[in-house]
Amino acid sequence: MAKVKAKKKTSATSAVKNIKDAGLAKAQASLAKIEKEVAVNKKKLDAAEAKAKAAAAKASKSATAASKKAKASAQVAAKKAAANLTAVNAKLRTAQSQAKAAAAAARAKAAAEARKQAEEQRKADLAAKLMLICKKLLRPSLLSG
Repeated sequence: MAKVKAKKKTSATSAVKNIKDAGLAKAQASLAKIEKEVAVNKKKLDAAEAKAKAAAAKASKSATAASKKAKASAQVAAKKAAANLTAVNAKLRTAQSQAKAAAAAARAKAAAEARKQAEEQRKADLAAKLMLICKKLLRPSLLSG
């Protein structure tokens, strides 16, 4: 009986060992599969990171180019606005000097007209006085004659 028991022990031990080996083999196969998936996913992640970095670099370059273009456009617009402002200011100064000259001419004309009217009024007053004097001088002679 001892031999039978020993045989059973040996068979059981060997079966357990086979089960352990099979479990270990399954675990190792699962581990290998997981490691393979991790490696594949790591490659995918690395590729995605590289793609993202490339896209970020491209976007940065595009943004920089767009920023430079916008800055250049703004500078051109500012120069045009400054030139327009200078032209408008020059026209304004010209119009202002013309208005001053026209106002001075109008004042001079009004003063000349006022002097002319004053002279005509003075002549009319003088003529009226002369008429009065003549009338006074002529009346006594009419009365006596």
